[in-house]
Amino acid sequence: MGFDVTFDRIASYQAENVIPAVRKISASSYASDLNRAIFFNGDRVSLHTASGGFNSVVQISASMALRTLFYYPLSPTVFDVSPQTLRDFLNQQEQPLESTALKELSIWDDFGYALKVEVVPSKLTFGDPTRVNIECLASITLLRERLERPNRQGSSGIAQGVAATSYVSHLADSLRLLTPVPIGSVQIVTSGAYYLRQDQSSKSAQVLANLTNAQVTFTPIGNDMARMWTTMMSDAEQQLLGQLTQRPQAHLTPRITLLGRMTGGFPLTEFPDFEARAFHVEGSGLQAMAVAFDVMPGCRGIIEEVEHFIGPFDFGVISDEAVIEQVFKYHWRIGQFKRNTFFQAPVTVRVQRDGREQDEDALLAGTYNLDTLDVVALDTLSDIRKDGIRIGGSGTVTPQSLTLSADGKVFKPGEVDLGPPGEKPWGVVLGPELSVKLDQDPQLRDFQISLTKHGMSQVALPFASSQAPLWGSIQYSRLEAITKRMFFLGSFEHAFD
Repeated sequence: MGFDVTFDRIASYQAENVIPAVRKISASSYASDLNRAIFFNGDRVSLHTASGGFNSVVQISASMALRTLFYYPLSPTVFDVSPQTLRDFLNQQEQPLESTALKELSIWDDFGYALKVEVVPSKLTFGDPTRVNIECLASITLLRERLERPNRQGSSGIAQGVAATSYVSHLADSLRLLTPVPIGSVQIVTSGAYYLRQDQSSKSAQVLANLTNAQVTFTPIGNDMARMWTTMMSDAEQQLLGQLTQRPQAHLTPRITLLGRMTGGFPLTEFPDFEARAFHVEGSGLQAMAVAFDVMPGCRGIIEEVEHFIGPFDFGVISDEAVIEQVFKYHWRIGQFKRNTFFQAPVTVRVQRDGREQDEDALLAGTYNLDTLDVVALDTLSDIRKDGIRIGGSGTVTPQSLTLSADGKVFKPGEVDLGPPGEKPWGVVLGPELSVKLDQDPQLRDFQISLTKHGMSQVALPFASSQAPLWGSIQYSRLEAITKRMFFLGSFEHAFD
């Protein structure tokens, strides 16, 4: 039995077979956080206006900046205090104490005492021109524990005995002190300046706070706390000053990288015209730190025109087509996209059976290697009347087998002429939807995953140290082909290192 293979060109294998584009995607999409969606409508944000003409703007909320600044919490501070010092404080008060716990407090020489100070950040605000104000609340608690032997008192009134100093501190650290007595709270306000640190080599930027010369004010809450702070806690104030101001890396934002998470060892050729600027914005009573990027020749955004566009979310990103294109091409260039897949295409072959030639259906299979990425464009898809990202380039199709439908017989290249490898353009379409329906075919599914992980996720999460899954962090996304921009809003459970 012999036959000749006749079929329309392998080019009949369409790009839709790589990633089907028949799903009806939405131009914008929210995740499950309906409270945020009701409170703030991302669809009302004008992307062209809100971005102020910059190629990309990343906004970080003031609350997230506070969490980032205190990613490593301040450790509690414990100060040993002698029974005599406490006794003198209680006896020398001209006005009655307000705290019932202090009124009923008995001081015994065979007890060890310590004051524990725990500082919790509560609020961060920005002020003109580059001020950052950090509010914290320090809670003061009196710790006490019976000692194995009475301590000896020095002339200063501070406990000098080995038992008092070491034993009380040890118990404070291990949290085994009994019956702590809450004393009160002190409000601490630290006012410093923020500044931008940018790196041309990695195309990144980060906003930090300069707290070395910051102004720090301590405001005790309540009369009892004011008296104790003035008479007994000068050492605590000095130590807290050091904790709050002597911070070599006071990060207000994560390190923002327009190219997303980068792999070392690859020189960057993207964004030769790179400039970042940092400033704060406000809207509806909410503040955010904005880091804006100009990356195209002749492009110069206007700071005064950038709007607060993240509402109650932790962060937001508006990037234009020029940035999105370079992000995809960078991750393609360093080999992070899946570049080969398996294809099957129905064909018609001429078969000779029993001396007669006839046309029969067959299935042609082979490999489809994606050689180049040439096009990344935000476009309106007329066939489905939605906006999407067109991604495409050139590829090579190599036939490897032919299976006859009539009897299932399989022919390899050595048994029949399947033709040479053929050049075939490839193309896929991505939408802004927050959930992606993965194809059942493992080859196509892997390609979808690589597009999401190394393409869309890098645009939506332009942070160097982000490890959060894309769709677990982004609550809203939008794509506009007319303005050539994409918009993302999201939140993180934890701040960045």
